[in-house]
Amino acid sequence: MDNYFDFFGLEITFGIDKATLKKQYFANTKAYHPDRYINASPQEQLAVLQKSTLNNTAYKTLKDDQKRLAYILTYFGKLGEGTSPQIPQQFLMEMMDINEEVMELRMDYDRDKYNQIKEEAEKIIAALQDNAKEILDSDEPISAEDPRLDQALAYYLKSKYIRRLQENLDKIES
Repeated sequence: MDNYFDFFGLEITFGIDKATLKKQYFANTKAYHPDRYINASPQEQLAVLQKSTLNNTAYKTLKDDQKRLAYILTYFGKLGEGTSPQIPQQFLMEMMDINEEVMELRMDYDRDKYNQIKEEAEKIIAALQDNAKEILDSDEPISAEDPRLDQALAYYLKSKYIRRLQENLDKIES
């Protein structure tokens, strides 16, 4: 797997200097623009096209906080093939109650109950973000042995679960 951070000359960190990322993205866009290689060999044109594609994919991934987090966790083997990360049992029990309320809403819609559940989900997300803020905003380089990876994984799994719950709520409303 290509290391997106290396591609942009950045260290692997949860928090990223987005201005530096954007600046490097535009420099790469200019350097790897296919029109600059119109007279190059087919092999060189293909290589440039691949770098241009990598530049776009890497930028879209690293500029988005959730995508960057998933990328880092995958890069260090915490997510993806061969892994089976677990959401803490206590969190799942709390979510089970909210999911039951969402199912009840589907059968018998109540605007006040909908707003209450939506607000509760937003509070949970905010609390998760507050708890993980120090880690997720950190510009300290990450290594494979970094204990922050496990904390980031727990945040990622919980926040993904809550966001899916919010999406289910939004479907009820529409």
